[in-house]
Amino acid sequence: MTNKLFLIGFLSVLFLNTNAQQAKLKVTTYKLDNGLTVILNEDHTKPEVFGLVAVKVGSKNDPADATGLAHYQEHMLFKGTEDLGTTNWENEKPFITKIFQLYDTLGATNDEVKRAIIQKEINELTLAAGEYAIPNEFDKILKGIGGTDMNANTSMDRTVYFNAFPPNQLDKWLELYSHRFLKPVFRLFQSELEVVYEEKNLYSDNFITSILENFQKNFYKKHPYGQQTTIGTVEHLKNPSLTKMYDFFKTYYVANNMALVLSGDFNPDEAKKMIQEKFSQLPTGKIPDFPEFKEAEFVGREEITLKLSPIKLGLYGFRAPKNGNDDEIAFEICNAILSNEDQTGLLDQLMLDNKLLAAQVFNIPGNDYSSSIIFSVPKILGQSLESAETLIMNEIHRLAIGDFSETLLENAKLNIIKQFQQQLESNESRAVLIAELYAQNRDVNSINDLIDKVKGISVENIILVSEKYYGANYLAFQSKMGFPKKKKLEKPDYKPVAPKKDAKSPYLEQFEKIPASKPITHFVDFNKDLTYAKLKENVELYVVKNPVNEIFTIKFKFGVGKYNNPSLAYATQLMNFAGSYHYTLKDIKTAFSSLGCSYSISCDDSYTYVELTGFDNKLKESIDLLKELFVAPNIDKEKLKVILNGEMSTRKMEKSEPDNVARALFDYVRYGDKSESLNRLSIKEISKLNTDTLVKEFLDAIKYDVAIHYAGNAEVNDLKSYLLDCLDLGYEFQKGTSPIVNVPNEYNKPQIYFVDKKNALQSKIYLFTNSEKFELSQVSYINAFNQYFSGDFSGLVLQEIREYRSLAYGAGARYVMPEKAGYNSSFYGYVGTQDDKTMEAIDVFTNLIKSMPEKSERIENIKVFLEEASSVAYPFFRDLSETVESWKRKGYTEDPSIKMIEVYKRLTFNDITDFYKKNIQSKPIIYSIVGDKKRIDMDALAKYGEIVFVKQNDLFK
Repeated sequence: MTNKLFLIGFLSVLFLNTNAQQAKLKVTTYKLDNGLTVILNEDHTKPEVFGLVAVKVGSKNDPADATGLAHYQEHMLFKGTEDLGTTNWENEKPFITKIFQLYDTLGATNDEVKRAIIQKEINELTLAAGEYAIPNEFDKILKGIGGTDMNANTSMDRTVYFNAFPPNQLDKWLELYSHRFLKPVFRLFQSELEVVYEEKNLYSDNFITSILENFQKNFYKKHPYGQQTTIGTVEHLKNPSLTKMYDFFKTYYVANNMALVLSGDFNPDEAKKMIQEKFSQLPTGKIPDFPEFKEAEFVGREEITLKLSPIKLGLYGFRAPKNGNDDEIAFEICNAILSNEDQTGLLDQLMLDNKLLAAQVFNIPGNDYSSSIIFSVPKILGQSLESAETLIMNEIHRLAIGDFSETLLENAKLNIIKQFQQQLESNESRAVLIAELYAQNRDVNSINDLIDKVKGISVENIILVSEKYYGANYLAFQSKMGFPKKKKLEKPDYKPVAPKKDAKSPYLEQFEKIPASKPITHFVDFNKDLTYAKLKENVELYVVKNPVNEIFTIKFKFGVGKYNNPSLAYATQLMNFAGSYHYTLKDIKTAFSSLGCSYSISCDDSYTYVELTGFDNKLKESIDLLKELFVAPNIDKEKLKVILNGEMSTRKMEKSEPDNVARALFDYVRYGDKSESLNRLSIKEISKLNTDTLVKEFLDAIKYDVAIHYAGNAEVNDLKSYLLDCLDLGYEFQKGTSPIVNVPNEYNKPQIYFVDKKNALQSKIYLFTNSEKFELSQVSYINAFNQYFSGDFSGLVLQEIREYRSLAYGAGARYVMPEKAGYNSSFYGYVGTQDDKTMEAIDVFTNLIKSMPEKSERIENIKVFLEEASSVAYPFFRDLSETVESWKRKGYTEDPSIKMIEVYKRLTFNDITDFYKKNIQSKPIIYSIVGDKKRIDMDALAKYGEIVFVKQNDLFK
C-alpha cells in the first residue's frame, strides 16, 4: 500500500507540473474621463451578454446611527429617476420632498402617538405621489429588451447590479443602466420599507442567521463587519432617513467609485463607443476615507456560548489574510488541506472516520479583515462540544507542523486550479469574479497569475502561513440547543399604492425610439451540436464539445431512483464512503484527487447518478478508477454510523426551520404518503440496515438503463472505448420506468392544511390547484401566462403582493408542466408574509387566481420578451445534452424555441386569458400554511375552505 500511495503522489506532482492547457481571463480594462472603470470580457461561446455595475460601497459604510442604508439604497435604485418610473415628475416632486422631511421628523420623534400620526401622513403623501408613479417600470423595460436574471446584492464591501440580455440590445441596456444612476428618485419608499421588514423576518426565522450575526459581533468587536448587519437593526428600520440615504448616494455612487463590467457576445470596439456616450454622463466625486477600526488579536482561546440552534455546534474563528494580502493564496491552500470537495483533507478524515458528524472550514473574506471559520457538529449522542474542538485543534496543529503528505498538498493545489478554471466558464461567473476583483482594489489581469502562484506554494510556505494564522488565539463560538428570541414587527395600518393602469414615462417614450438590430437566433441543432451514440442495449451516450477549457464532466443517469425504493437514498450516500477490492476509502479518494478528479454518487426519485469532474488528459484513468466502485465496492461497516448520525442531525434540524416545514406540508398536500419527507426510512429502519444490503441496492441500481452525458474534448471513439470497458460488468442493462411522474392528489373542493408553528415571524403559504392534461402545443401559451402572471417584478404576483401592498419579500407562482406529456399540469403559488398579514396576503393572492386582472396593454412587452429571450436561450454547454434529452422525452424533434417564436409573434392577450380561464380560474384552491396560529384570524381563514390541522411531526417520517 505504501508503494501505491507513493505512485499516486508522484503522478499528482507530475500532472500539476505538466498540465499546461489553462483557461485565461481575457479582459480589456480602461477608464473614462470621469473615472469610471470599464472592464470588457469578450466571449462568443454563448449568444448572450451579462452586464454588471459594481460600486465600492457596502454596509460597512452605513452610518452607525442608520444601519441598513446601503441595502435600502440597493432596493431604491430600482424605483426609477426623475424621468423613469413617473408620468410627471414636476407634479410628483412636492410629495416626495415632503415625505423626505417627514421621515426626518419621524426619526426625531419618540412619542408613539405622534409617530403614528406622522406615519399616517407619510402614507397619505405616498398615495398622492403614487398617482404619478409607475411601479416596476425599470423591470418592464428590461423585459422589453429580453433581459433576464435581473437582481442586485449588497455585501459589507460592495454593491452590485446585474442581469443578462441579448447581444443585439447592448445599446439599450447601456442606456438604461447608465440612466438609473442619474437623478434617482426614492419613490414608494414606505412600501419598500415594509418589503425590507419582510426580508428581515425571513432571515430571523432562520437560526443560521442568528448564529452568524452573533459570531461576527464577537469576532469583530469594533469593526462594522461585526457591529453592523447588512440589513440593519429593527430600531433603524423603524426610523429610516431618506435625507441620509440621498447623501449616501451622492457620496458613493460616483463614476470614480464604480465599474461597468460586460462579459459575453459583443464587439468591444462598438461597445466602447456606446459606453463613452452613455456612462460619461455620470458625475465624479471625492470618496471619503474609510476610518480604521483596529481589531485586537484574541487573547488565547476566547469562548462565547449561547443557545441558538436545534443541535449543538461550534464555530472556531481565526484571523485570516484580508483580500489582496500576499499570504492569501497559501492560506487558501492551507484550508484546502483541511477540507475540500474531494473529502481528502485532515478535517474531512475526522468525518469519514465517524469521529465527528461534520467539520469544514470556510472563509468570510473582507477588504479590511477576513475570518477563517471551522464549522463543527459533534455526534448527536455521546460527544461534547469540547471533545469535538479538541479533535479539530489536533488537526490544526498537524497543519502547522507540516504533518501532512506532499500528495495532499499537491492535490489541494490541483483542486484549486480546477475550481478556478470552472469559474471562467460562463459569462455570469466571469463577470461576478471581475466585479469582486475590482471591489477588492485589485488589478483584474492579475488573476491570470493565480495558477502559477498556486503551483509555487511549497510545504514550507504552508507551515509558515498556518503558524501565522492558525495559532493559539481564536474565538470559540459554541451554540447549544435553544432558540434566540425574535422581535416581532406589527403590521402597519397603511393603505396600499395601486395605480389604476399601466402607463409610460417620458423616458420610456424616448427609449423605445432607440433602434436595435434584429436578434441573431442561435438554436440547438440536434444533429450537429452534440453527438449521440448507442453503446449497447439500454446504454446511450451524449457528447458535447467543451469550447472553454480542458475540464470534462460525465454524468451517468441510471434509470431507477428512490421513489419506489427509499433505501436507495442511503445506499448512494454510503457509496461515497466506499473503497474497493484494491483501494481503501482513503486511498481511492486520494487516487481520484491526484488525477484532479472529483466524484459523487446520489439519487432522486427517478434516477441514480454517478458524476465525475476532472481533466481531459486524465479521462481514461478517471473512468478506470470509477470502475473499481462499480465492480467491487468495499465499505467498512462503521461507515453506516456516519449515515445514521447525519440523518439524526438533519431530522432534528429540519423541523426547526419554518421553510422546511412549509415545503414538507406542501409536498404532503400534493402527494400524501409519497411526499419526500414521508416516503423515506425512519431512523429506526435506517439503524437496522447493513452495508452488504445497501451495497447490493446500489449494484442493482446500476443494472438499469443508463444515459451518459459527457462534456469535454476527448475523441468520441476513445470515449466510447473507455465507457464500454467501464460498463463491462457481466450483465445486460434492463429498461427501467424512469422518469417517475409523481401524480398530485385530486381535489374537488377548497381546503386549508395548517401547521401551527409557534413563534414563527412569517407565515409560509403555498397555493395549489390541479389542472388539465399537458400537451406540447400548450407550451408557448404556458410561457406567456407565466410571464404575465408571475414574470418577476413586472408580473401580477410580485406587483400586487410586494410592490403595491408590501405584503412579502418573496412571492411567486407558476403553471408547472409534468416531466412527460400525457400527465396533468398543476398551478403553484407561494408567499412568505409577516404572520399578522396572513389574511390580507391570502385575500390578494386568491383574488389574483380567481379574478385575474386583465391588463391587455402589457401584451407587446410580453411578446418582445419571449421572442428576444427565446432567440438566445441556447443552453450552457454542460447542460446541453441533458436539455436535449429532456426535450426528446417530451416529444420534441428540434429545438422548441424555433416554433415557439412563431407562436409568440401571433400571440394575443386573449390567448393568455383563454388559457387562464380553461386551466386555472375554476379550479379549487388548496392552501398549505405554516404560521403562528395565535397571530392569524382563523375565522376569516375558514371562509376559504375547511381547515385541516396537521401536526408537524406527522409530516416527517
